[in-house]
Amino acid sequence: MIYLLYVIMRVVYLLDIILHMQKIDKIKNGIFLMIQKLLKLIKLKKQQHLFFILQLYSIDCY
Repeated sequence: MIYLLYVIMRVVYLLDIILHMQKIDKIKNGIFLMIQKLLKLIKLKKQQHLFFILQLYSIDCY
């Protein structure tokens, strides 16, 4: 009986670890996606700045 309880406890413990790892993976993926979105925004901002500078330059040329 005690042995059976021990086995059940071990299984629950292992399941808890596995679920926790999955949560960590989800959090990692979430952070990774956020970083990707931020990088895309930064790239867009840079492109907008370049476009704005090109517009100013083209106005100066006329």
